[in-house]
Amino acid sequence: MKHSKMLNSLLLILCSLQLTTCISQNELNELSRKFKYYHAAVRPAAPDNFVSDRNGTFFNIPVEMHLMATRIVNRNLYLEVIIVMTWIDERLRLRELKDRFPMPSEYLPWHPSLVFSPTVTSKHTTLAPTTGTMNSYSTIKTTVECQTNAWKYPFESFTCTLSVVPEGDETLTVTQFHDLRSDTQKLLTNVFLGDYPSCSLEFIFRSEWPRALLSSFLPSILIVSSVFFAQWKRRKIQILVSLAAMIGILIMLCSQRPYTATTLMDLWLCSNFIHSVFLVLIDLTLPARRVRYTLMVHVDEEKKQANPVKIMTTCGFFG
Repeated sequence: MKHSKMLNSLLLILCSLQLTTCISQNELNELSRKFKYYHAAVRPAAPDNFVSDRNGTFFNIPVEMHLMATRIVNRNLYLEVIIVMTWIDERLRLRELKDRFPMPSEYLPWHPSLVFSPTVTSKHTTLAPTTGTMNSYSTIKTTVECQTNAWKYPFESFTCTLSVVPEGDETLTVTQFHDLRSDTQKLLTNVFLGDYPSCSLEFIFRSEWPRALLSSFLPSILIVSSVFFAQWKRRKIQILVSLAAMIGILIMLCSQRPYTATTLMDLWLCSNFIHSVFLVLIDLTLPARRVRYTLMVHVDEEKKQANPVKIMTTCGFFG
């Protein structure tokens, strides 16, 4: 498996190097001769381009997708994808030439009308002159905006989609998909190939909930615990700790707001705030603990002497 991935990577690099080379004068002359009667608006009519089923006959374009890299960027996803499309244009068969070469910008062949989402960063086309096989290399290097259910924060999952949709009656068939990412990128982001007839990739990744666990959940639990254990201290300490906890939770509630909608994090922090307010109300409404001293006299019959004994009793709920 690793050797096949390395081979695919080498093939992509070789294709990229081949695209950057210039064509020879002989190739340019042959193209100039062919394009005198060539019209880019006319679709090729080679039989190998068409497929038939019970629904009819369609112009089929095989597609190869090579996923090079993914990176999570602020709840969005950075993608590097190379999309290769193949079709045959019988009008561009040049018997005198043998090697594949890139098409110059002044000679534009027929291309299917496609809508890329996200848009294409760069695009190159090569021609195999002996067979008229056209290969279109579309490179996408951009950041894709992802969709999510905001109310699940910080346990939401993000979904990003890369799609290619034909505007005409052509059909796109994904024949090969190569995931050339590193193992770390594969663990962070899952990718799924769309079902036929769609030509799409769906990316799903989880939010960074461990960070929220350390920055929000654990501090809020410690704050509420300190308010609870402060009930065994003096009334002044109880109120000071409770007020400090309320202020701290309010600060966390205002700062932990990546979305405008109400989230699970808001519900958690609001419940902690209400719990702290409830304890403060108990401290203010219930009577404080009072200490009463009772003086009792114990009379010693032998010595005829009274020994005072002080007994301390308490009443109240919190102090």
